[in-house]
Amino acid sequence: QGISYFALHKLLFLTEVAYLEATGERLTSAYIVRQKDGPYCVDLHVARLPTTIPDVCIIRSKGSVQLRLESQLSLAGAQIALGLTAEEIDVVDRTIARYGALADAELKRVSYLSSPMRELLRKEKSMRANFFNAAVLPYRADG
Repeated sequence: QGISYFALHKLLFLTEVAYLEATGERLTSAYIVRQKDGPYCVDLHVARLPTTIPDVCIIRSKGSVQLRLESQLSLAGAQIALGLTAEEIDVVDRTIARYGALADAELKRVSYLSSPMRELLRKEKSMRANFFNAAVLPYRADG
């Protein structure tokens, strides 16, 4: 059926959080910032998706963007091409199993309740500052 562009960002963020909690390291070097609707991955800009994700189909409708792959083989090929370890695939699979069926509003809520987002929001409140577009997760230097 596909996935909303909104959900793609939240699921990537939740996967990063799960991997960070499990290993103490980032899974990717993606730059994830705070926006009004929660974490947003700069690296997943909609204009760059066709070069990042082979066979992605972008469907714009009524102010929303939906994504789907032209074939399921593309997803399997992407996993192989990315060179993910068994541990990394396990974290991705567990995250998708846990959150993949949630509606966008629920994904937003879960993202905002994550430790990194709560920490950033507390910092924002204590400093009386606006942290829109501030990094939510630490940078991975080897990326």
